[in-house]
Amino acid sequence: MNKIFFIEPQFGKISGAQKVTLNVFKTLIHAGLSTTAVMPRANHSQIQAEYEKSGNDFLFYNMPKALGTGGFDGFSRYKKIFLFLCSLFSLAGFYAKMTFYVFRYKYTHIYTYDPRGLLLALPIAIISRRKLIWHLHGKFNYGNKIFNIVSKLCDAIIVPSNAIAADLKVKEKIYVVYNGFDFSNYTHATEKNKKDSLELIYVGLFTPQKGLHILLSSLGHLSTNINVNLTVVGDILDDNWIWYKDYINYLVSILPMNIHVIFEGWQQDVNKYIVDKDYFIFSSQLSGDILFNGKKYSFCGSEALPTVIIECLATGVPVIANRVPGVDEIIEPDNGYVAELHTVEQMTAMLGKLYYNEITFKLPINYERIRNKFSLQKMEKSIIDIVNIV
Repeated sequence: MNKIFFIEPQFGKISGAQKVTLNVFKTLIHAGLSTTAVMPRANHSQIQAEYEKSGNDFLFYNMPKALGTGGFDGFSRYKKIFLFLCSLFSLAGFYAKMTFYVFRYKYTHIYTYDPRGLLLALPIAIISRRKLIWHLHGKFNYGNKIFNIVSKLCDAIIVPSNAIAADLKVKEKIYVVYNGFDFSNYTHATEKNKKDSLELIYVGLFTPQKGLHILLSSLGHLSTNINVNLTVVGDILDDNWIWYKDYINYLVSILPMNIHVIFEGWQQDVNKYIVDKDYFIFSSQLSGDILFNGKKYSFCGSEALPTVIIECLATGVPVIANRVPGVDEIIEPDNGYVAELHTVEQMTAMLGKLYYNEITFKLPINYERIRNKFSLQKMEKSIIDIVNIV
């Protein structure tokens, strides 16, 4: 019988990848597979609390300082590789302990996700000769040569979109599985009465690759006297991003009087904030630079199949999205609009089209089609099939 050693590489707040991972974990349990979660030791971790609700077995480990709390966002490729190698040495005790545990309790598979999870799981899988299933939730930013090596050492690599699969040079062992969600408790938008304001919403991390600064700068350039209300649901992941939050607060402080920004903080259930809005603005970027307080910050995006777009469309609210990987696999002409929104000028022009009703949708949009395409049941079947195949 298959037995899963489930390595969780993140702690703290729950974002899109963590929502999917928790659904995978529940899927394995509901399928009757013996599954043990292995997670970082942390205080006040939303992720840890969700795993503990399952009542299943779980183990803790101490996260090496070299790995930080939010991955390697914003680092150059060489710095990422340097931190990767440093982490290998600092994790020697972890590898020894977990490999012993895998041998002792006869696990057949190891599951993890994203580059940090691979760093934690790969040596254990190699030493114990267990099947390794790796779930890659975004673009692999470490080069084709490294991915070629990784692909040979993994037994299955799950990616969430055809866009990410097409970007990978290696095609063997790649399985495209759309992220699936339980929409049973979702409310949905109804036809709205005409208002004298434009109601927008942003949901996401406060990191530069999510593009909130592009959206706010664009609102500042919008030539209109109409009231625009932007609801912002999200926050920084950790203290490494305080500079970006300061930048966001600065951009808000210089907005015209008719532009109102409402910060709702980090929320696990975003449905209630989305349902009464006119549009969701998805502003994620591929890459870019920010100059703030005399310092230059470079960033690189890693979108694959944005969870928040699925959540918005499943609520019945149309989405205006920048063209990044995976977006075209979710949005269709009757429920949203995809365009090049990589600059303030492009975003400002798009917001103007919304204001002047140059882009309209028949409301409420067809949310049932999205709920069916990205259903939890479809994802569950695919995950179990992969476990049984490898």
